[in-house]
Amino acid sequence: MVPRSTPAADKAGHVQRDTGTIISGAGHAALILWVVLGDFLFTRNDAPPVQVAEVSLMTSAEFDAMAASVPSTPDPVPAVEPAPTPEPIPVPEVTPPDPVQPEETPPPEPVPEPDPLPVPDPLPENNGAADAEPLPVVPDAPPPAPP
Repeated sequence: MVPRSTPAADKAGHVQRDTGTIISGAGHAALILWVVLGDFLFTRNDAPPVQVAEVSLMTSAEFDAMAASVPSTPDPVPAVEPAPTPEPIPVPEVTPPDPVQPEETPPPEPVPEPDPLPVPDPLPENNGAADAEPLPVVPDAPPPAPP
């Protein structure tokens, strides 16, 4: 059985490693060291503690008593009188101009018919070649198969 690939050796017989393999190995080694030593090298930022507020429960009777002790709302502000409507500005009456009478135009001159094109002479059969065979007739393509 033949090995899939063999590393190339230089003149001294030392095996040369591929540059990509070296870079990949160094990257993986750095990643493993970071995972192992990460807690020692980097400090963790913990979330700030949650603030807690004290609450108390009360019955509806206690709530009604508390609501009754609050002063009532102040008297409403008197309504403001609406501003007087301004007098309408008189609009001058505009009279439309007299309609314009179009000038009579003479009827267009008739266009003469173009001369008919000369009919070309018909070509002889088989384009003038006595030994030419007629072209085969290609039938139409068959209809596509239904899906």
